[in-house]
Amino acid sequence: MARSKSLPAALVLTVLVVLLALWRLRDGSSAPFNAAAPESVSASSPSTAPTFTATAEPMPSETSEASTERHSADTLDWTFQGVVLDESRRPLERFGVRATRLGTLSEVLEQLELPLADHEEGVFEFSNLTPGHWRIAPFAPERRLVLERNFWEQETKRHDYLLLPLSYFKDDLKPARLQGVVLLPSGRPARAARVAVYTSAIDPDRSLVSPPAWTTNANAEGRFLLAVAPGQRWLTASLPEFDDAYPVALELTEGESRDEIRLQLTVARRARFWFAAADPARPRPLALKWFEIHGDHEGSVAAEEGVEFEIPLAGTGAYRWELVCENDPLHSGLFESPRSEPAPTLRLERRAPTPVVVHYPTGCFEEGVAIAADRSMGALPLVRSRKGRDSTEFELPCGGRWTFAFGTSVLHQTAFTATHDIPAVARFEVPCPNALRDWLQVQGY
Repeated sequence: MARSKSLPAALVLTVLVVLLALWRLRDGSSAPFNAAAPESVSASSPSTAPTFTATAEPMPSETSEASTERHSADTLDWTFQGVVLDESRRPLERFGVRATRLGTLSEVLEQLELPLADHEEGVFEFSNLTPGHWRIAPFAPERRLVLERNFWEQETKRHDYLLLPLSYFKDDLKPARLQGVVLLPSGRPARAARVAVYTSAIDPDRSLVSPPAWTTNANAEGRFLLAVAPGQRWLTASLPEFDDAYPVALELTEGESRDEIRLQLTVARRARFWFAAADPARPRPLALKWFEIHGDHEGSVAAEEGVEFEIPLAGTGAYRWELVCENDPLHSGLFESPRSEPAPTLRLERRAPTPVVVHYPTGCFEEGVAIAADRSMGALPLVRSRKGRDSTEFELPCGGRWTFAFGTSVLHQTAFTATHDIPAVARFEVPCPNALRDWLQVQGY
């Protein structure tokens, strides 16, 4: 029994010795391993397994190159490109662009701007930008950006930006805020002065201008406050017995505030009138009323036949006058605010000049008015057209230089006008100008 127990133990020992010898033979033939790490094997204990010291394996060359590229991308300047389109998805050439770099709390760190200018094919580019969070927003007068774009990394794609007319956003446009003061020529506050805002430019004569889009009245200190739609706007102020303030042009953006706008009235212009007496031995009293065609200025004065008198004009444009004198039909006509001092006198003679019937061929226009275009002709009445058998006719009180305005409203800002020298004959035919025919076709006549 004792022998049977000791045999397995001897066998196990023999196997271990053989394995150890084989391991030493293998270790001796592994030159590359010992050369690479000679101290990695512990020889103090032959019966124990060798131990190894871990060494860091170098990163492959591809990984190092990728890391270098990432570092370079973070330090190089960024470039962004875009194309600005209109409501028809066609390139919009005139616009500007703002590029804003924002911080982590959306604070503005840097802002660049391409000013309003012409861009070929609607293309723009920002280059040499510092990496970060960038917001790109094009802008243009009378237009609004549909969507601004934010970038947190550089992109090579050329993005589209859509700028639509303000009429597309009537329901949600934030108005611009205007605040200022109106002053008299003396510099004192102009109490109750009327402030008007126009959507089209005001020419110096104010003869052909649309009515104001917004109005308000100044308070006792001459101050005013107005909320208007953004866009190109023109401001002026008026007050009876004074001439209008010189117009101020503003380019307003959505939600913008303009403070301390200064509008100063000027000394009123004056027009002179003289009406001949039907009977010089017995001059009669008369009443003259006048109304500004494209404004609120109006007034009246009592005078007498054969006596020259003046009237103050608060506006600088065209006026309609009406003359009332007992036993006479109502006389009316047009005159313009004088441009020089002393103003020429508008004279209404009682003599009966030879009337002239002016004929325009059928198809030239539907209706219109004729206005005396020469101051030397005096205060002649406005003449409306009438329909003839084969033409449109004007029965003018006399020959001379007359301006014909064609359209459905008197002196509408889009009316087509033509001026002719009409001879003192009973009948005068005017050929329809080609330019007038083209304009009428556009109007649908």
